[in-house]
Amino acid sequence: MSDQSDLEQFASADSGGERQPAEPESEDPDPEEHGTARFPSLPADWEIKRLDEIATVQGGSTPSTDEDEYWGGDIPWATPTDLTELQGNTISDTEDKITEAGLESTSTHVLPPYSVLLTSRASIGKCAVNTVPIATNQGFQSLIPGEEVNTWYLYYVITEMAPYLESLGAGSTFSEISKREVQRVQIPVPPMEEQLRIAGILYDTDQGIFNTQSMLDEQEVIRKGVVREVLTEGTREHQDFTEKQFGSIPSDWPVVRLGEVLTDSRYGTDEKSHSDGEGYPTLRIPNVVQRRITEDDIKYTELSDSAVEKLALQEGDLLIVRTNGNPDYAGRCAVFEERDETYVFASYLIRLRFDEDRVHPKYVREFLNSSLGRVEMNGWIRTSAGNYNLSIGGIEKIEIPLPPLEEQREIVEIVETLDENKESTREYKNRISNLKEGISRRLVSGDVRIHSEVDIPDEVRVDV
Repeated sequence: MSDQSDLEQFASADSGGERQPAEPESEDPDPEEHGTARFPSLPADWEIKRLDEIATVQGGSTPSTDEDEYWGGDIPWATPTDLTELQGNTISDTEDKITEAGLESTSTHVLPPYSVLLTSRASIGKCAVNTVPIATNQGFQSLIPGEEVNTWYLYYVITEMAPYLESLGAGSTFSEISKREVQRVQIPVPPMEEQLRIAGILYDTDQGIFNTQSMLDEQEVIRKGVVREVLTEGTREHQDFTEKQFGSIPSDWPVVRLGEVLTDSRYGTDEKSHSDGEGYPTLRIPNVVQRRITEDDIKYTELSDSAVEKLALQEGDLLIVRTNGNPDYAGRCAVFEERDETYVFASYLIRLRFDEDRVHPKYVREFLNSSLGRVEMNGWIRTSAGNYNLSIGGIEKIEIPLPPLEEQREIVEIVETLDENKESTREYKNRISNLKEGISRRLVSGDVRIHSEVDIPDEVRVDV
C-alpha cells in the first residue's frame, strides 16, 4: 500500500457508512474542551472514548543532575528535543541515558515498547512510537495503549489532533497540558480491524516519505562528491596536475581572480521595496540563496529610467549575497535567467557580469557555492555589527580555476543533471506528503471508510 496511486485512490474515495452524532458524556458538559466537537459525526460502529479509557497516561521526570551515578547508564531517557529532531516516527535511542539508580530516584517510569510518546510542553503534540523500553522527562504525557486501541492508530489520531492539543496548553506563560487534560481528551475509536487498515495505509505512506527523504539525502551526498570531482579534475582526460589551494587541478587550467574576467560589478538599489506590484520586480536575499533564482515573495521598487538602466538584470548575471547575519548566506549566489519583465536587485546583493568568451556564469556559481569556493569566499568575508559582509573589491580578488569554456559547460551540465534528478525526487516526496495530509484526517474521522482488503505491515500489528 506504499504506492502513491493507492493513496490517491483513498484520497478520492467517497464517504461511506451509516453515521450517528457523537453524544458528549455526562461528566463532560462542554465537549468542545475535550475533543468531541472535533468529530461531530461518526460511523455507527465507531465509538468516542476518553484517552484514559483506552490507554494509560504516563508522565516523566528528571533525575538530579548533581548525582553522577544517575546518568550514563543504559536506559534511554527522552526529552522533547529527541522528538523534534527525530527523523521518522519511531524512537529507539536518545541523547541522554540514565541508570537504574536514576530511574528509582524519580517518579518516572519505563514505557514499554510501542507506547506513544507525546510531548506536553513547549512543542505540544509531537509524537513518536518507541521500539525499545524508554523513560522520559517531565515534558511528556505519554500513552500506553490498552487492548481496545492499536498503537499506530493511536499515534495517527494524536498526530492529527496536535493543533487541538496545543490549543489546550495556550493562554498561559508556559505552554503545557497536564496529565488530567490529556486523560480527558476524546478520540474516535473504530473496530480494531478498521484501526489496523487506517494505520496500515498511513504507516506505509510514511515509510514512502521517509524512504524518499533518505534518497534525497543520498543524492545530496553523491552531488557533493561529483561536484568536487569535476571542479578539480574536469570532464576530460588530463595528463598533468598541479597542486593549488583548491587541491590538485589540471596543469592547463589557469587560476584567475574574478576581477580579471568581469565586464561589470555593481551593488543593488537601496530604495525601499514594497509588495503592491508597482515598479520593477526586485530580487533580494531569499530569492538567491537556493542557487537558483526563486519567485518567492517578490518585492517591487520604483526607480528612475537611469537607475533601471544601471540595475536591470540580464541573462547570465551572477547575483551574490553580500551581507547577512547568517554566515551560510553571505556569499551564496545564483544566476539570473531571462524573464519577460525587467528585474532589478536590492542593495544586499552584488551583480557580477562576466566576459562571455571566457566564462560560463553557471560554472562560477557552482564553484563559489561548493566547499572549495566557500573556503575562497570566507577569506574575503568581514564581520561588523553582527553581519558577515563581502565587498566588490573582495569578490574581485577571489581566485578560481578556469577550465576551457567548453569544459565549463560540460561541468555545468553534469551538475544540473544531478540537480534535476534531485528535484524530481523532492517533487515526488511533496506529492506523497500532500496526499497524506489530505487523507489523514478523513481516515481517522471516518469520513472515508476503507472497505477493501489492505496489506497491513507486521510493524503495525504490534499489539494484535
